[in-house]
Amino acid sequence: MKDFVLELKGLNDIELEIDDLPTNLALAETKQFFLNQFEIAFAKHLPKFRKAFATGKDFARKVKDVDKDNS
Repeated sequence: MKDFVLELKGLNDIELEIDDLPTNLALAETKQFFLNQFEIAFAKHLPKFRKAFATGKDFARKVKDVDKDNS
């Protein structure tokens, strides 16, 4: 189970890179700029999110099976 936790820890170690904010943007444009940056970052890391989700489900299944065996 330690392997699951270590793998999840590695998958959850995400470094977000956000471009510098152009100084000439209005407030509404600034909000859209950051929404776009978030969408790009999310898309870039989507495979890691999916793998972390699957690994978490496997971990939960293992814990549930161990708990069932100890009952």
